[in-house]
Amino acid sequence: MTFVQRIKELRRNADMTQESLAELLSISPQAVSRWETDMAMPDISLLLPLANQFEVTTDHLLGLDTYQRDLRKAEFDEAFHGYYKHDDKEKSYQFALRAAAEYPGNMEYTEWLASAEYYIALLHSDAADHQRLLESSVRHYRIVLKNASDSNI
Repeated sequence: MTFVQRIKELRRNADMTQESLAELLSISPQAVSRWETDMAMPDISLLLPLANQFEVTTDHLLGLDTYQRDLRKAEFDEAFHGYYKHDDKEKSYQFALRAAAEYPGNMEYTEWLASAEYYIALLHSDAADHQRLLESSVRHYRIVLKNASDSNI
């Protein structure tokens, strides 16, 4: 379920009109209509008021329920712990890319991405792709090293 579908469902379950929700949030009914037709997204400052109005967490509004988030993290952890064993470097790279994007502060995932970029760069015959991947790998390794030095490891 998308974010906008979730808002629409919560509003309907609360037996509210778009107009009544808009009035409570001090916005126009057209704004709510644009959300529910996926033409716009609410301003981030409205997330907490929306969550409070519908008595749900902001995680729930954003589709980040704890169980699903924990499953996703476990999936990333499993792939991370075995990434060096697998021959499919492209698959490992794609997984590392998603893991690092979803958990940007996780240095294990950032190092995994840097390593995967390096190995994928070696497989690319196109000089521009090869260079881009190596530069990205170096940038990610620098993030890991900086984080290690910042935390006095």
